[in-house]
Amino acid sequence: MCEVGPLLRAKKKDSNFDGKTVNSNVAELVEEHGIQAYPFTPEKLEEIAEIERKRLESLTLESLLVSGERDFFIGKDGIKV
Repeated sequence: MCEVGPLLRAKKKDSNFDGKTVNSNVAELVEEHGIQAYPFTPEKLEEIAEIERKRLESLTLESLLVSGERDFFIGKDGIKV
């Protein structure tokens, strides 16, 4: 497995983070959120947190348990419920 360095230095001339460490664990962010985590700024992390909060709030028992054609339970007697 390839190990990714933990630091990211933003070097945008038009930002307040010019040359400063924006996040000390970018590898974890990419692993957890993929490319959607870029550009790793505090504002982007807040946006990701808000999206995740809304996703969790919208979950229902049905959305957790139903998967494609599998919209039933099998009771302990083996019968579809």
